[in-house]
Amino acid sequence: MGIRSFRPTCDTLDLASAFHESHAGRILLALQNNGPASAKHLERTTGLSVVQIDRRTCELQRLGLIAVVLTDDGAEVVREGCRVWKSV
Repeated sequence: MGIRSFRPTCDTLDLASAFHESHAGRILLALQNNGPASAKHLERTTGLSVVQIDRRTCELQRLGLIAVVLTDDGAEVVREGCRVWKSV
């Protein structure tokens, strides 16, 4: 049975840097910098396709990093036929 190796701090920084360069990182950064946006708007600001954005927003939502914008009555906000996302 193997023992997990310790990852030094520099490896952690490398992983964080790689995340911000990843598709998910680009989406999260766009939401943090520009506020709530639909996948269509994120497509224009990140250069990713709507399909790529839809895949990554599901992952980011599961991680608790982003959420769907809701109206006061709990309905999802939709723009350009897409849900609107915000960073949490």
